[in-house]
Amino acid sequence: KGAPFEKLQMLPDSAKAVTVWLNEDEAFFNVTERISQVVNELTIKKALKEASVLYDDKRYEGALIIYEQLIGREPDLAPAYWGRGKTLFALERYEESLGAYEKASQLDPTLADARFYQDKAQIFYQLEQYEKSLTAYDEAIQCDPLLVELYIEKARVLLRLEHYNQALIMYDHAIRLKPDEADYYVQAGDLLQRVRHFEQAIGMYEQAIQLKPTEAKYYDKKGDVLLLLKRFE
Repeated sequence: KGAPFEKLQMLPDSAKAVTVWLNEDEAFFNVTERISQVVNELTIKKALKEASVLYDDKRYEGALIIYEQLIGREPDLAPAYWGRGKTLFALERYEESLGAYEKASQLDPTLADARFYQDKAQIFYQLEQYEKSLTAYDEAIQCDPLLVELYIEKARVLLRLEHYNQALIMYDHAIRLKPDEADYYVQAGDLLQRVRHFEQAIGMYEQAIQLKPTEAKYYDKKGDVLLLLKRFE
């Protein structure tokens, strides 16, 4: 019990004893083939795990070597392409990263979840393809509308495009989803200050101060707006 083979269907196929097969050679071949298949699957899982550990340890070159070896051995292994894409992104090889993500989704469309589109959106952002980044964020939000970081990251793209009203809407979504995150109020306040909505900016900074009253920079931001308004309180 607990062995890697415990979930393997009884061999050979149909769970018939080798001796009752009409062709015993065929039966033995069937057993050997199935065992090889399971061993190969276990080897792949182990390699994917090792690559993931290296990635988490920020040993990206080592992770990339494993992913590329896996792809060389199993050209249709979608998780290896996804891992390769993430690793190439970490190495700032964005064009190659995008190609790996595209290949992963072609091989296994079920991989295209919120995180997948989020990763693609980040790649497009780094490539300064901002409209494509926005589209990818929209797809990610459609997959998981409760993933708050998507709204914050999408706001960053909208700021780059100077779409300030839409960025404010993204901050509003983020605050509604996570009202106890002080930094979201600060980011919204910074944008409101930029578009000269000073009173609203002060309100955002005050919300942040209530959540984190020991954070000195929040008071500084509020003070800067008050100085602009010549309110020396």
